[in-house]
Order: sequence, then C-alpha cells, then structure tokens
Amino acid sequence: AGIKQVIIPKQNEADLDDLPAEARKRLEIFPVEELGEVLALALRDVRYSEGKLLFGDENPRDVVPLRGVFRH
Repeated sequence: AGIKQVIIPKQNEADLDDLPAEARKRLEIFPVEELGEVLALALRDVRYSEGKLLFGDENPRDVVPLRGVFRH
C-alpha cells in the first residue's frame, strides 16, 4: 500500500536529487508543466494532447484548448 505515483511541477524536478534513491525507486514520478497534464494523469480515459484535454475517442480538432481558459 501507500503512495506509488506522484505528480510534481516540472520546475521542481531538480529537487528529486534530495529524495533518497530508495524512495525514488518505489515511486513513479510525473513532472508536469500544465494543468491538462495533471488532469490526464489523474482521470481515467483522459489524455492530453496539443493543449487539449481529450476524453475517450475525442478528436483533438473538435476540442477547445485549455490554454487561456484557466488563469493563475
């Protein structure tokens, strides 16, 4: 049991060197740059392509990009 997968900001990837090697071996670590990547990893049957969150068999050309939709 326990945490097996971790999503981290890509800009923090260098900090993984501070994590003990034994811990890194047990984890699947996903460095991401965009919210869409996080959602695609966290949700089932979702993928992220060209700035678009795609559900099931959606065609990327039929989907509005996430960029510019969410502001932070």
